[in-house]
Amino acid sequence: MGVITDWISATCSLVAALVALATLVTVFVAAEQIVSRRHIYRLGLSVNSLGPWKETVLSESFFSRFKLRIRTPTVNVPKLVSERWDPKLTFPMGFVIAAPKKAIAIDSESQGHHSTPMLADSSWVNFLQAVGLTPDSSEFYDLQSQPELVNGIVPMRWKGKDLVALCSMLGFQSSEDKPSPTTPMPLPVQWSGLLGWMQFRASSDGCIVEFRRRAPFSNQLSKTVHEFYERGFERRPVRLISRLWYSVDGLSLPDEGGLFLGGADKNERSQDRENTEKHSTDKLFEKLMERDREPEDIRRTLWGGKSKQPGALRPEAFQKGLSQLSQASDMRNSKSNDNDKTTTVRVMKPCPGLLSIIVEREHLYGRGLSFDNCHEWRSVYTDDDEVNDETHPYNLGNIYMGGELLELMKKAVLYLEPDGFYFTSVFPVLASFRKVWEHVQEPSDWLENILPPAQIEQWYLTLNRDTDSKNVQLYHAMVLCNELQHIRKKQRAIYTIDDMIVLSKSSLSLRKMVATNETRSVDLVWALIVSQPFFADILQRFRNVDLKTALAYSITISNGVIDCNPLRCPEVESDPKFNGRYPVPCVADGNFPVDCVLAALIDVFLTYFWIEKGCASDIDAYDSTIPQSVTMC
Repeated sequence: MGVITDWISATCSLVAALVALATLVTVFVAAEQIVSRRHIYRLGLSVNSLGPWKETVLSESFFSRFKLRIRTPTVNVPKLVSERWDPKLTFPMGFVIAAPKKAIAIDSESQGHHSTPMLADSSWVNFLQAVGLTPDSSEFYDLQSQPELVNGIVPMRWKGKDLVALCSMLGFQSSEDKPSPTTPMPLPVQWSGLLGWMQFRASSDGCIVEFRRRAPFSNQLSKTVHEFYERGFERRPVRLISRLWYSVDGLSLPDEGGLFLGGADKNERSQDRENTEKHSTDKLFEKLMERDREPEDIRRTLWGGKSKQPGALRPEAFQKGLSQLSQASDMRNSKSNDNDKTTTVRVMKPCPGLLSIIVEREHLYGRGLSFDNCHEWRSVYTDDDEVNDETHPYNLGNIYMGGELLELMKKAVLYLEPDGFYFTSVFPVLASFRKVWEHVQEPSDWLENILPPAQIEQWYLTLNRDTDSKNVQLYHAMVLCNELQHIRKKQRAIYTIDDMIVLSKSSLSLRKMVATNETRSVDLVWALIVSQPFFADILQRFRNVDLKTALAYSITISNGVIDCNPLRCPEVESDPKFNGRYPVPCVADGNFPVDCVLAALIDVFLTYFWIEKGCASDIDAYDSTIPQSVTMC
């Protein structure tokens, strides 16, 4: 009996030992997993991963040793608009470790004062550096708890619309040929931009995105130009609201409002048709006899444009002789020859409420932009000879408009200024601005230098560089303008953000110089943009006159006519295509010193070079199709 008891006791002891051993192994494995998981968390929460955001992400408290409290920022674009965020868009340079657990973000200006910077392992840290959000700017973001890591990274959560808004503003483009605004965004997909790439993919955690920065590249502008504009010159702030308007096919106005130039309605309503008054024979005769008219004007008054005129009465029919009149019936049925061809142009008509029925309304709402101060216009496409000169007398960028819209366009065009970052917009906005500056592109296509370098250097030698700071600024602005022209003609280059900042500083100093005239306005800049003959005339004068002599004169604007003749130039005066006097709409009368005119001319060229290197974004199409929640890691 005792043997059995001993056997049972030994068996129980063995079983207990095995259970204890199994428990010990289980505890050991669990401890290993906990230690390994904590190690992963430590790596994810390290300064190498989070950079300057480490202290913000990991909250310090008495219980932090037992339970980590992890929170990452969330960015809401409407909140940025309401808080009047002033973005500091920059190329993400990374950070350096200044202390064992502290990192300092590095920008391009401070890079040379520190050791080699490193990028954070968390791509959202690098992206926030690109848009200029720092841990200190807590009023512009909220903190959200993040209980889990994604691929060993503490993630940042985005609303899809907010990420689209910021990336569209930064000029990102989709890898798709034509992104669809109606079907869900495909995964995987990649967006590319001037700062880097956004790579989207599907995972068990939903839609994951990673930001990859481009490799740094060198400044394209000379060291001399950079050194001059580092001497205390101001740069313009990046206007968030303006950038957002450009990203939704709108133009920005100084009062934070918008100007929306919509397209044509495919389904024209009966109430949209023009109310054309039918003239009696007597009234038509009186209209024809009001003044002397050209034959084409008479035909247009009687029948309308070329497309509505009887074939036999078109000018080419008369040129072929009276014998051709007998074939008038055949001509009516034949196809128009090259002389009959007309150009299709865009005529703008006011259309309040247009944004309420198109998709751009959703884009505006998602970006926090106001509808209250938005001017809405729709397009009508017609032949150029069908445009009513009485209601649409002005043509800007091949868009015909009346006086009300021209005033708004003046505000929008003058509000477009280099701000220290690349010009980015949707393609229609970029194309419209390039069309407005098309007359500036024409001389840039064939000139080696905008202004002769020998003439500039000769004038510079006559200046007192200690007291004549205004003319010294003009000199360096002309040098910058010629450098940009040389790069455009001879090189294939991508400008750095530092180059863009130089462009902004120079443009701002020139605008201040232009505004020193007696009207305190920048109407000269507008005159050079809206009047192609005036621009061509004044450019030729400055290319052929002695600057020291020329800057002693003034030009005048009186009753909407600008007079360049006081700035004498035999080469221009002998050319019959220049008469020295040009009508310019929407300008105030005044006397303008020639140095203000020269500053305005250079500023127009600088703005052109900025627009010409602009980037068109197409990812606004994903505004309604991107997943509602996106995880950036």
